[in-house]
Amino acid sequence: MISRLKELDDRPLVRPRATSDRLLGCCRDFAVLFTSMARYRKIPARVRVGFANYFADYPPSLWIDHTIAEYWSPRERRWRLVDPEQSPALVSANHIAFDPTDVPRDRFLVGGQAWQLCRNGATDPDKFGVEAKGQPRGLWFVRSRLLLDNAGLNRQEVLLWDAWSAAGPTARIGRAGMEQLDQRAAVSKANPPPFNKARALYRSRRWKVPRGVVVYSPVSRPYRETLRIPV
Repeated sequence: MISRLKELDDRPLVRPRATSDRLLGCCRDFAVLFTSMARYRKIPARVRVGFANYFADYPPSLWIDHTIAEYWSPRERRWRLVDPEQSPALVSANHIAFDPTDVPRDRFLVGGQAWQLCRNGATDPDKFGVEAKGQPRGLWFVRSRLLLDNAGLNRQEVLLWDAWSAAGPTARIGRAGMEQLDQRAAVSKANPPPFNKARALYRSRRWKVPRGVVVYSPVSRPYRETLRIPV
């Protein structure tokens, strides 16, 4: 992403760019770029996958698929959620009253929070999706975001439309599988997530991102891809 930005405009990245010289991306791209820059500066950071309810186009009762980042503040001794996609223009357009570098945890739910709310009956799973109506939405979609959030906790920041058997709508989960997902949701929801447990649970081949995925890109037909990640 940085290489492409430099091709379009070779000035330092802190300089404002014309719209034609900017990189088109989704929320995941902003989160990955922010996380990469933070890590380069030796700031602990990670990508978090979940749902937000602060978009002006949707009522706050709906939770819209979103990806942001989380970084460690040594001064405050805590992890802060940050939405790097929310430029001043978007903050105004979305009527956001909070600091986007410190997103309240009741305005963005990580995958584990969303899963637990649906599992204990506190929230209708159909309130979680990409749009106000239609697919994808529901408990299977929350499951997919839980799995991607667990991947992010293990430094595997895959595309939001990378899918595999356990993350798909037709996956056969069963009672034991639901209990295993509950365990992963507890890790995802914890603030901060227990690092060793997150690593240990991610070793399960059923739930981790495999090398081979199907990419449901919004700009092309689905295709198979082999990821360059450790397994």
